[in-house]
Amino acid sequence: MRRVLVILLGLVVVGGLVVLIISLIGRSHKKGPTVITLKVWSPFNEKKAYQDLAQSFLDAHANTKFEFTFVDTKDAQEYQTKVSDALAAGNGPDIWLLRNDWLPTYQTKLAQLPSSLTFGSINKQGQDDGLIKLLGQTLIDQNSIGGKLYALPLAVDSLALFINTKVLGDAQSNAENSPSDSSTLSSYPTSWDELAKWSQLMTKKSGSTITRSGLALGTSQNSYAATDAYLALLNEVGGSLYSSDGKTVSFHSPKTTAGVTTNPAEDALKFFSSFARKDDPNYTWNSSMGDPIDAFVNGKLGMMFGYSSLKYDFLTRDKNFTLANVMPLPQPKSLIKPTDQRFDYAIYWTHGVSAQSPNQLLAWQFLKSFTTQEQLQTYAKATGRLTINQLTQDPLNSNTTTDFNDGSIFLGQIQTSTVAYKPNWQGVDQALQDMINSASMSGQNQVAIIDTVAAKLKDVVKQ
Repeated sequence: MRRVLVILLGLVVVGGLVVLIISLIGRSHKKGPTVITLKVWSPFNEKKAYQDLAQSFLDAHANTKFEFTFVDTKDAQEYQTKVSDALAAGNGPDIWLLRNDWLPTYQTKLAQLPSSLTFGSINKQGQDDGLIKLLGQTLIDQNSIGGKLYALPLAVDSLALFINTKVLGDAQSNAENSPSDSSTLSSYPTSWDELAKWSQLMTKKSGSTITRSGLALGTSQNSYAATDAYLALLNEVGGSLYSSDGKTVSFHSPKTTAGVTTNPAEDALKFFSSFARKDDPNYTWNSSMGDPIDAFVNGKLGMMFGYSSLKYDFLTRDKNFTLANVMPLPQPKSLIKPTDQRFDYAIYWTHGVSAQSPNQLLAWQFLKSFTTQEQLQTYAKATGRLTINQLTQDPLNSNTTTDFNDGSIFLGQIQTSTVAYKPNWQGVDQALQDMINSASMSGQNQVAIIDTVAAKLKDVVKQ
């Protein structure tokens, strides 16, 4: 009997050991919580800024990590190629920066804001009041397609006019004996006609050689933001590249207003190219004059168009440079009242979530966490960018003039800004650059040039 009990006791002990071993093995193979890494790609080396923005989100999401990649490229085209190739290969980012005028090109590669994620209460019209307060309707529209938000900007920018104050002072001194010219230069140019006159008075020649240019405009290779400047002018005179639904080319179509028929694309091109055509009174700039930033800093150029970020280019050339003021984008006619309608043009970098990301909701939540007042202030301080929390709804006075370090004009133009619809931004920009090159040569048939561009824009839609 005792032998049987011993055997039974042994079996119990062995069985217990087996159960314990199996339990321990099971525990050793038990998986811990899944760690998700959100990947952000940017053409700007702002890793530290994004790390600071991400920290509060990561603290609240213990199983989430963040990886920032600075995509160092020579230009925007190379950057978008690297991003597109990575997305196609299935190893792209969860979040990537793209320009706001690229949105239609990459719509299929972007994930829209999930309906479950809101920034505030939903009003009776089905709109997110928190999002409207954060961005304003203009920015919402610029980052949406078909009423759905596809991208979220933290900072914005718009096209404005930079004036070299030293060149202006010299032109004013030269005009002292001409009451008419002196009067013209006594108030800043708010219309395109006034701008042309200012350019003429700033231009200095030695015989037939231009030794100082009034305005860097009319060429595609060395006019800063040339296609943007043309599109801004086109918009102001009532033209557009495509119809409102984006399906039909409207670039070459005439426009009738109050019984008067005009050709916006041709009118805009004629004025735009006049500064680079030797047979035009506005002639002051050509492709052989080199970099406009160098010319501006060295006092060889009176005016140029650009974005707020242009100040960094000035200071890179000369860290002590101070001789620049900023004016709002000129308009078709002088605006008397601050409430008169303006037409402005905005280009900036915005954040999109990849449609291939397995963590789309988390990525959008991540971006949302960047939009508090404190976070935006952190980003502005770290990068010097004009963040969305600095926007104002007050109408911009077209006679405003500021120092080039002041961002108020660039911010003030946002609410009256548009951006051209580009179904394929590279194809559209190339067509416009070719147009500008052709138009800058004297004797060219501008109607034929416009028709050629319209055909290219039609081909872009088919791509």
